[in-house]
Amino acid sequence: MQKIKTILFSAIALLFMTIGACSRSTNDGMEVISGDLYFKLIEFDGFYGTPDSLINKFEYYIDSMASLENLNEDVEQFLKAHQLLKSNDLINLPNFSLKVDSVTNIQVYLDETEFESIKNFDRSQLIRDNNKVRIVLEGEYISDQIVRCSKILNVTKVEGKTYWRK
Repeated sequence: MQKIKTILFSAIALLFMTIGACSRSTNDGMEVISGDLYFKLIEFDGFYGTPDSLINKFEYYIDSMASLENLNEDVEQFLKAHQLLKSNDLINLPNFSLKVDSVTNIQVYLDETEFESIKNFDRSQLIRDNNKVRIVLEGEYISDQIVRCSKILNVTKVEGKTYWRK
């Protein structure tokens, strides 16, 4: 019986150490988050780099949709995500996707200075060279899948599979 307790305790301790290695809270409510750069070829996740004239048209269209009744679930989900980005001043910031574990991807929003260390990685070249980009950052979760990054702590190209989707 003692052996089973020891194994169970060791397994629980290992689980907590693994979770702690991926995401650690800091004193100011920020978390240290690590994962692999994840490429999405087509995704609406903000207006970064979009001309103001086009943003105004998008905003008009989105406001028009929001005033309609009986919207389908996808449209309602889109409108909620858009409102969340706007209310947290993320909508115009650069962003990228981060694969934090085998099933979870998050969208990370950050300022242009921090984005400099990430923006020039080429998906095709990484895949060709069998490399991926490991990123460690400090940030705050706005929702389950949205993080406001305050600082990029480390960006490293390592051997491994680069994940992406269309």
